Amino acid sequence: MIILTATVGFTVALTLSDSLLSDHPFLKALFEKFQKQQEHLSPEKVYLHYDKTLYKPGETIWLSAYIRDARSLQPSSKSDIVYVELLNPRGAVEQNITLIAQEGQAAGDFQLPANAKGGTYKLKAYTKWQQNTGEFFERDIQVQALVMPNLNMKMEFERDAYGPGAKATAQLSLE
Repeated sequence: MIILTATVGFTVALTLSDSLLSDHPFLKALFEKFQKQQEHLSPEKVYLHYDKTLYKPGETIWLSAYIRDARSLQPSSKSDIVYVELLNPRGAVEQNITLIAQEGQAAGDFQLPANAKGGTYKLKAYTKWQQNTGEFFERDIQVQALVMPNLNMKMEFERDAYGPGAKATAQLSLE
């Protein structure tokens, strides 16, 4: 860490065009090594974009994955494979898929079982580089079986017919 801090200080010195240190061969070599190390260790980020956040059991979760270099936001040149997991409300992996990215993009889907229990599920995505650092993309989605109420609606008008401009009155009952 101390060496990195010192290297960052040298980087600042080397980037100043007026600096006398920028012509020193040792500092130039050190700066080039630092840049190569930064390129090698620069982090990448995965982002998932999906069609909605509320699903019913049996529906399909459609998603797109984007792998980006964290510094430039350009497509990452490090990873072409994205691992995506669907975690149930208890945190266990329900399903997983492996997507192959082209130019930093991939697409895939999860089919929710018809008997999926309701609750807050998680979509988790990462690359092997991110797995080494423990930095993952995670986002919640809701899975709920929607039950429409069974109502019997009855409307009774006081009269059988009304003329233009007449006031209509009725009784509404819901059972």
